[in-house]
Amino acid sequence: MKTETAISDLILKCEEQGIRLPKDPWHALRVTIAALQKTKNQALGYLQISKALDQLENELSNDAEAMDKIATKTLSSRPALVSKRSLVQERPTTTQRDAIASDKYDHDFHEQDRAATAKISIASGMKKTKRFKKSRIQEQAEATPAVRDENQSLVNQLVKLGEYEMINGYTQRGLARLRAAKEICGSPHVITSGAQAKKLDHVGPVVATKVDQLLNEGLAAALSDHLRNYDKFWAQRSLADLVTKCEAANINLPKDPLEARAEAVEAIMHSKQNGKINLKYAQDMLQQKFGLGCESKQRIKNDEAKRLLRFHSHKKKVKSGGDVEQSLKEENSSSIRQRALTVSKRSAIGQDQDVFAVKASNDVNDALQILQGDVVSVTEKGRLSAERRDASEFAKNMMGDHNYGCIGQGEPTLFETYDLDGQNNNGSGNSDD
Repeated sequence: MKTETAISDLILKCEEQGIRLPKDPWHALRVTIAALQKTKNQALGYLQISKALDQLENELSNDAEAMDKIATKTLSSRPALVSKRSLVQERPTTTQRDAIASDKYDHDFHEQDRAATAKISIASGMKKTKRFKKSRIQEQAEATPAVRDENQSLVNQLVKLGEYEMINGYTQRGLARLRAAKEICGSPHVITSGAQAKKLDHVGPVVATKVDQLLNEGLAAALSDHLRNYDKFWAQRSLADLVTKCEAANINLPKDPLEARAEAVEAIMHSKQNGKINLKYAQDMLQQKFGLGCESKQRIKNDEAKRLLRFHSHKKKVKSGGDVEQSLKEENSSSIRQRALTVSKRSAIGQDQDVFAVKASNDVNDALQILQGDVVSVTEKGRLSAERRDASEFAKNMMGDHNYGCIGQGEPTLFETYDLDGQNNNGSGNSDD
């Protein structure tokens, strides 16, 4: 920050003392930084602005135009950046004809790219342009005529200058010009100098200097001076932005801040095309020239490792999601299989119960056939009576447990219609007779 402040102070002092710096703001920065480098106290390490100012006065004096021509001649053409792929391996050799064709294609492609970029920037600028709204002070200064007619031209020039500066972003400076115009408009005296205007209210030393310039050189000189200062301001700001970006990217710039800024100015001047600078291109040039620091390389490796870790973890998540789906499918199939087994077991149990009922009915039929026989022995009677009792008990159990339709409830059973004991008694009586 001290280096940028020293450069800005030296440029301001050159303007105050009338030292003509090169018109191009980047050439002016180059000359200013070179003067500070030559007059720097190497033992203590601090900058000597006064000695640098004297050196600039001796070197430049009235040769600013010659310096512009020399700077334009010494500035080499824009160097081609080495592609990122060629940093790892060199490009394969081609024939001269292919090389010329590829260069022509690249040139045409870059020309089309720049044209498209220019159209986009113009369109975006047109969209962002807003109608300027006049302030109340400006409306009053324009609506009110000057008390003295001799001051009307000065009032009009101050109003135009203030409006121009407000449109370009210098709101406070533009308001100061408009307040001075309002005060001069109501002044009963003819204003012939800045010192006389300084006696009025709301007119400071800076506005008084601008009044002198308007009275002596006119509005065009004031506007050109404003444009020159505007370009120098943006040049210094762009230089500071580039150095900040290089430090954030951990580019190994020279440790001397003046030398680092001199290299940054050279990179910016080489990046200019069609009067516009490209800070990204300049940063790439500085990175290729000085390289990255160890911390930046380690950070890049760590970022790559983190990226790979996230990639593998994402793959594992996808795989685990597939396993969950597979397990759900298996669980569903097992549940379906279990339900099928349950149904088959139930059907088997029902079949077993049907078999038991059929056996019981067969035993009852056998017993009836035996009862209808004519000759039955006593031993057979006892055995059959035991079998009948067993069969009747079995049938009753089956009827009570399973309630099948082969022996219905509520209807007289086979054992109720046929009285086995009565038949036995009758049979025994007949045999006795």
